[in-house]
Amino acid sequence: LFNYSMFLSYLGRCDEAIAYSRQVLALRGKGIPDSHPSISSSLQTVGRCLDKLGKHDEAERALEESLALRRKYMGDDSWLVGSSEGVLGEHFTLVHNFTSAQKALLDAEALLTRTVGADNPRTLTNAARLASLYKAWDKPGDAAIWKKKSEAPAAHN
Repeated sequence: LFNYSMFLSYLGRCDEAIAYSRQVLALRGKGIPDSHPSISSSLQTVGRCLDKLGKHDEAERALEESLALRRKYMGDDSWLVGSSEGVLGEHFTLVHNFTSAQKALLDAEALLTRTVGADNPRTLTNAARLASLYKAWDKPGDAAIWKKKSEAPAAHN
């Protein structure tokens, strides 16, 4: 269910992806503990798809819960926490909450750089998110800096 929901979300079939992700979430406490990565990942899939469907308040709740679970069960030094912060920052940019977006994305940047490296594709994706934030926020100088950082050659791991 989890893998299929991710596949559907990549295809842009958000209604279906949400339905399958919610089936995974329905198993919480019945067969899958909150600590299992598929729970936080399913919440993230739901949140990202809800954003695409314009349901931003629901999306924010799902993305914040995903981040909280990752912090609780994986610790503040996990790259997965940085990934969740980046996705939440992307959401905040979308809804024009630029101050919250900046905090989440800069926190993600620091954590991802420390845990997976500055040239990792995940870190480069987050740099692109920062460029998008600053472009939307009408800060072209900052946008240009982060755009350049996002275009650095990715590591070949």
